[in-house]
Amino acid sequence: MLNEVLICPECEATFTANELTSQRTYKIRDGEVVLYRRDLSSKWQARFKLPNSGWHRISTKRSNLTEAKRVAGEAYDKARFRAAEGLNAISKRFSDVAKQSVALMEKALANGTGKVAYKDYINATEKYLIPFFKSRHVDNIDENVLQQFNAWRIEQMGKEPAASTLANHNAAMNRIFDLAVQDGLATRKNIPVLQKNGRKSKRRPDFTSEEWRSLRANLRHWVQKAQQPRSLMMRELLWDYVLILANTGIRAGTEAANLKWKHLSWHHDKAGRHLTLSVNGKTGERRAVARHNCEEYFKRIQLRFPSLSGMSFDELLKAKVDEYVFRLSDGRRTKNLNHTFRDFLLDVGLLEDEHGNERTLYSLRHTYATLRLVEDKTPIHNLAAPPMATSNSPTYGRPNSPGQDALIIS
Repeated sequence: MLNEVLICPECEATFTANELTSQRTYKIRDGEVVLYRRDLSSKWQARFKLPNSGWHRISTKRSNLTEAKRVAGEAYDKARFRAAEGLNAISKRFSDVAKQSVALMEKALANGTGKVAYKDYINATEKYLIPFFKSRHVDNIDENVLQQFNAWRIEQMGKEPAASTLANHNAAMNRIFDLAVQDGLATRKNIPVLQKNGRKSKRRPDFTSEEWRSLRANLRHWVQKAQQPRSLMMRELLWDYVLILANTGIRAGTEAANLKWKHLSWHHDKAGRHLTLSVNGKTGERRAVARHNCEEYFKRIQLRFPSLSGMSFDELLKAKVDEYVFRLSDGRRTKNLNHTFRDFLLDVGLLEDEHGNERTLYSLRHTYATLRLVEDKTPIHNLAAPPMATSNSPTYGRPNSPGQDALIIS
């Protein structure tokens, strides 16, 4: 029955059995691209193979052969170009697009154009997004799938994610969706709306003024009780590390770990001179202003190193020495200060606040706020000024002025 009229199940187009049994495959691009039609379909499909990436198949979504050849040829050329650039060819798998997103962010970070937040996005992508969505097509993620992901994520974390965590995950997810749309792997109508509400972040516990005085006094005696040379080096460094964090508001971790002597300088204004620290961390580069007594703590570190102790403190700052500030007296850097600080707090009974929240080195940023408000009488409207601002804090006061009472409390 060659004249029998058939209906394409994909597009409802009609054609005869005679047309269906006519030539079903064509080759273009010197035989590299093969066009073919599936049974009972009037739409042309295409397949081609790329080096090191196997066969790729696409639907041209065209019934007209000439149009189908054009679409297939353009897809082949684009896939070859992307493959040559080391990019995902045409795969719709979420993991492939996500890995490409990570690669682009890592490249931007390496050449200095990337945002600091890219590190959080990369972590979210590799730790949560790729493991869950894996081989699912990036254009086939709907509200139901997202609900499954949210439940899985809570199970993995052991708690509901905080709003800030959710914001990072959503930003990472949206970068992947944007890349998929840009590459023609999805359309905006395929992109679901991401959940915006998360668990409200808890304020990190700090130290009251009275607790801070107790901590400071006990820390001095605790250093003197060290019985081993290695223990003494750790405790001496912790002593100054804690005092500097609490009197500058810089973040424990990246900001403090990357601080070098060349990042310290004096700033002069009508109020006198102020020791400033140029730091780079969570919110990018910023300038922190030290309280008046910080010079003493930096000098104490300086005197532990023979190569530095021969200079006055002013000479040290003018020399712009390219060495890390927070090092053990034998020159080595350490990642164990958090653990040592916890041991100290446990020893003196200050590990937990009145609500049972465990304190960490990060608590000292909040202690800095307490000291500025209570002891320095800093007006509250000057808190969170740009030199000390966080990524989500409002800013007040005169920007980038060390003389300004610049403060961070979040």
